[in-house]
Amino acid sequence: PKFFYPNTFIPESPTQSIDGFYMEENNSLDVIFLGPSHMVYGISPMRLYRDTGITSYNLGTSTQPVECSYYLLKEALKTQSPQVVVMDVNNIFYDTEVDDAFWKIVINSMHMGQNKINLVLELAEDNSNYDILNVLNTITYHDRSEELSMQDFEYFFMYKKCYSKGVFMNPVCRSGVYTEEDIENDVNTLAEKNIYKCQINEDKLIWINMISDLCQENNIIFIPTLIPSCNSLRWYEGSVYKQKYELLRESLPNDNVFDFYSDGNISIDWTKDTSDYGAHLNYLGAIKATDCIAGKLTNLVKHHSESKNIWKDDELIYNEIEKTIILKNTGTILIILNY
Repeated sequence: PKFFYPNTFIPESPTQSIDGFYMEENNSLDVIFLGPSHMVYGISPMRLYRDTGITSYNLGTSTQPVECSYYLLKEALKTQSPQVVVMDVNNIFYDTEVDDAFWKIVINSMHMGQNKINLVLELAEDNSNYDILNVLNTITYHDRSEELSMQDFEYFFMYKKCYSKGVFMNPVCRSGVYTEEDIENDVNTLAEKNIYKCQINEDKLIWINMISDLCQENNIIFIPTLIPSCNSLRWYEGSVYKQKYELLRESLPNDNVFDFYSDGNISIDWTKDTSDYGAHLNYLGAIKATDCIAGKLTNLVKHHSESKNIWKDDELIYNEIEKTIILKNTGTILIILNY
């Protein structure tokens, strides 16, 4: 719709997944997932449900600011009583400022209320071009009214139930194995941007601790983690992630940091399991990550929220799409089509 932030690099689908969250029945979720795009691509709630009976929802969004994670969780707790919250905290290592567009993915999708207002105020505090009136999408995007089409009005009447429960099932496979020239260019670019380094941003750490405290207040187990990602050859051995996990354990006051490598023994094939040269997992990688953390969650979730019929209906859709993605990426579908 035209009221969404006008851009060419952020898909509108994350806003629809948040809309879908509001359609979940009250107190029906055992686990909530939070975090940036690594989480969006990395954990599949429907696969987790099908294999373990654990109900969950992936509230990850592109480059999700930690402030958004906090207020999304507060919003979620208005209708849900999860036993566990899992958060990808890759963003705790970012030194760069987050573009307003990534805040608006969450702000635009949240229902009107105190959490949305507080989140707008957080953004306005650091941005003089943004104020409390921006809680109204019509104020923010009034200058796009001439671009409105029938599709924009139809959006408000769409059935927004999200069968995937928030995960982006990306079928694309782009190898994470670089040429020597790519490696050199990539490392230089990352160094210039001053991101993906092993140093915790103290301001972001404050918000992570606030999320941890919020979980503790509500008798929720908080699990910080790092979804596997590989942005240069020097990460293949996992040395950077080892340093990051060590820093997390030193900085966060809980014993539940989940290490996909040492705790889960995950084995990512960087030539097949990523969608954009290693930065994000594709769905084959998400299968591995989901199966990996399933064992941890099975031990923590003491009883399952009552399974609703709609989950069974969503599971049927999910299974068909998963089957197609797996066939496509293993080449089996090509054999069938050529037969």
